[in-house]
Amino acid sequence: MLHGKAGAGKSTLLNALLDNIKCIDGDVSVARDCKIAYCAQEPWLQTLSIRDNILFGSEFDSKKYWCVVGACCLKDDLRMLPQGDNTQVGPKGINLSGGQKARIALARACYADADIYLLDCPFASVDAIVQNEIFTKCIVELLRFKTVLMVTHNRELSSSSFVDHVLRVEDLTVVVESAEKGWDVGRHPSRRVDPRNSLPPWRGENKHDDQKSQPHPRGLALWESVALPLSSPALLVKPTASKPVTATSSTQVPVTSECVGVKVARKFKWKEEWFSIKTWKMLLKGGKCMRYHVPAKFFLFLYAFAVTSKDVFLMKWSDRVDHGDVSNMDSSANFYAFLVISSMISGFASSVLHAHAMANSANSMFHEMTAALLRAPMTFFYSTPVGELFNRYFNDIRVLDTSFALAFMAMFRSAVTILAADGILWYFTGVVGTSIILIVLYVVKEFMTLGFMVGLLQLSFRAEAANLNFISEALDGSATIRAFGRQQINRFRMEHGVLSDELMKGQYHTEAFNRFVLIRCDRVLGIHMLLLMFLLSIHNVSPAELGLMLCYVFTINSDVYTLSAKLLEVALCLLNVERVRKYGLIEPELQSYEGNPLTIPASWPHRGDVVFDHVSFSYASSPSELSNEKSALALCDVSFSVKGGEKIGVVGRTGSGKSSLAMALFRVHPLAKGRIIVDGLDASLLSLNALRTNVCIIPQSPLFYRCSVRNYLDPFNEFGDVALLHALRRCGLKGSR
Repeated sequence: MLHGKAGAGKSTLLNALLDNIKCIDGDVSVARDCKIAYCAQEPWLQTLSIRDNILFGSEFDSKKYWCVVGACCLKDDLRMLPQGDNTQVGPKGINLSGGQKARIALARACYADADIYLLDCPFASVDAIVQNEIFTKCIVELLRFKTVLMVTHNRELSSSSFVDHVLRVEDLTVVVESAEKGWDVGRHPSRRVDPRNSLPPWRGENKHDDQKSQPHPRGLALWESVALPLSSPALLVKPTASKPVTATSSTQVPVTSECVGVKVARKFKWKEEWFSIKTWKMLLKGGKCMRYHVPAKFFLFLYAFAVTSKDVFLMKWSDRVDHGDVSNMDSSANFYAFLVISSMISGFASSVLHAHAMANSANSMFHEMTAALLRAPMTFFYSTPVGELFNRYFNDIRVLDTSFALAFMAMFRSAVTILAADGILWYFTGVVGTSIILIVLYVVKEFMTLGFMVGLLQLSFRAEAANLNFISEALDGSATIRAFGRQQINRFRMEHGVLSDELMKGQYHTEAFNRFVLIRCDRVLGIHMLLLMFLLSIHNVSPAELGLMLCYVFTINSDVYTLSAKLLEVALCLLNVERVRKYGLIEPELQSYEGNPLTIPASWPHRGDVVFDHVSFSYASSPSELSNEKSALALCDVSFSVKGGEKIGVVGRTGSGKSSLAMALFRVHPLAKGRIIVDGLDASLLSLNALRTNVCIIPQSPLFYRCSVRNYLDPFNEFGDVALLHALRRCGLKGSR
């Protein structure tokens, strides 16, 4: 056992054993053939099922699995979940209590069947009764043939007769406390040394203990009483006629609808709508960018007119020179220069205004999405992977800022240029509309295959979100992954390789199909060019006019190709725009459940009285689910009162609903029944900002972000240095000076 004051270096010692930090002096050695399992102080879980988190890539062994689950006191928790151990763990374990996450992480370490176990405060979030039960079943019994180095602040555990040595970390050194106090190690026999010690009453007989070959000194100490079959009456929840037992497999923990505390991650819906009129309205009206779009289009038409006029003037000027008319050369040159400069200025102005308009639209949608996410209810984050959020900001916003803006501008410029070129051909040949007919036919063919392209893009989005989610989780749990050895590191590399391959498959097929569409466009453009050449051959035109029209024939072909490619790109980018727009429409938390929020006095709360009046609380995702009789409650008809200034301790088994009291008080979810009164005011009638600003909470899992200590303590610059230093001193984080 390893103990000491907070910040003394207990976790640092474990990290040194794991080779996560570099030793300045001396060295740490662990036998090469020893397998290490590590349970971090902050439990790390993946967005997988509970079973997959425990297996951690190992093969499923039913007896071993249920033995570990029982030793970590998880069976009762699995019964309470609608899908048992197949329940999906939300992002960062958001849908589990702190004690449940800690025990799942401990079960993962136990299932690894390692030789050395490094446990960093695994019982910090577990109540005292469950601590004692886990210590007896898991540490003393299940791991009795293993080397265990556990950090704890519980003096009862460190003074247990089953502990071989107690180490105290202080003054940057480790003191062997058992030797310092003169403990007789012989009086405290180690089960690792002598596996034939008497069994505790809860274990029962195990016929394998009498055999010399069992248990193997390097294996887990499995016992039958913990791994009871699911048909055992001791494990089954008795069903009623109206609420039958449901099970999905032979190893599924039986579950009834009477189970409480259900907090299960819902399946995320990946289907997206495409080409919504509302999307275009948001693009054109976002950030009041219409004041930029209108002049941008005006300058674009002016640019096309200037370019066309320049070419026509140059053709007529060349024709006059061919006929010997060299008069007014200076004025002609000046006018030509004026047209060139006009085209340059109008083109530049159009590009700048268009870029400003699209940047305003992207900025507006970014802020709307961010504001919606900051105000989104917690149920949204229960069901949304972190990788999906990263994908919105990393991929979709990038497309809005770059690809969509450039493609949108190029599409309009090509369309206007085609119209101008068509006007020139009509002026000289009387033929009009060939390119328009070509564009219409081509767009129809493109839109017939657009559904397939959208499907490919959706596959790419899924793969990218999964890849980003995996990378984020692997970075968060890098210490745990490395601690489990080279095999786990290679497994994560392989999984990342598979996810990267899936991502590249989607992108490769998308690009290949895009090239196929453009090759088909080349074939159509070739036919169009032959048609235009035939029309020019039957008209009597001058060489200068013929040169101008040939130039515009090639321009039309080039612009039709560009228009087709950019039209397809814009159509596909609209999928990204729609995804951002949908996140911007996430319904926020209700500010008040009944009309406008109450206006609170400036001195509220002046006493701090809190009254829970017949409160029932559920983690249901919407108020409509609260009326469902089958909806599981985390709190049921809870009533108590706390007077101002009182210090109340809330105790209970892990997962029993202690944190749910705080969730109900802060209105993280709506109440199923009852009311909460704070200083005479109903909390449901207050605005969320007023309630959460005036009520303080210290969460079970504190959140830290990269900044200075001062900015972390006072992010809104509301207090002076004296007040902050006083707070640090009272919390023991600053010396007396």
